[in-house]
Amino acid sequence: MGVNKIRLTGALLLTALAATGCSPDVERLDGQAAPAGITTPATTPPTSAAAMSATATATATSAPATPSTASSPSPSGTSRTSQQRLVLGPNGLGGLKLRMTPEQAEATGLIEGYEVEDFTGNCGVARLRTTGDNVHFTPNLGLSGIEAPDGVRTPEGIRTGSTVNEVKAAYPNWEAILTGDDNARDYGWVKAPGGSGSSYRIDVNDGKVSSVILTTEGQKCVE
Repeated sequence: MGVNKIRLTGALLLTALAATGCSPDVERLDGQAAPAGITTPATTPPTSAAAMSATATATATSAPATPSTASSPSPSGTSRTSQQRLVLGPNGLGGLKLRMTPEQAEATGLIEGYEVEDFTGNCGVARLRTTGDNVHFTPNLGLSGIEAPDGVRTPEGIRTGSTVNEVKAAYPNWEAILTGDDNARDYGWVKAPGGSGSSYRIDVNDGKVSSVILTTEGQKCVE
């Protein structure tokens, strides 16, 4: 074969390779193959855990604080709702119990202003801290009378504002001691069911209860 023929054959081969886009380079086995002269874009390195934590912290810090929905603590004293749930039972009112000494009653934090009234046989008197109703103490007997605040009921449902008929239905043995010409002002005593020598004095004005006082046997400070 002549030299000119060899050169012509080589030239034809190169022309055919160029037309088909083939490259004489060997394919890479350690990564993605790329045509000569083309730079493969660098892979974005994964974000480190520390960077992710810092980003989350910054986001939480910049987020607006959510207003608290927790309710504010109730003011000191007894609310009207809780007061209506109190019961003037046969033994006392809440933590106040009949026959407590003045010191024991004061220690409950429920009364204030205790003093002795000389003109009433040295009876002691104090006030309920939340309502101002009177609490009575008989010498040598202790707590002997508790006036029911408005809204406070007996276990049988009698409170200020109850009607005379409701009183008689709850306490069939209650009888008026003083009766006016028009039945306007009455009062009477009745044994407190379930009590040990305690009674209720129930006053009525214009056909409705005006006061309820729990007393203990032997007391001398509630007429």
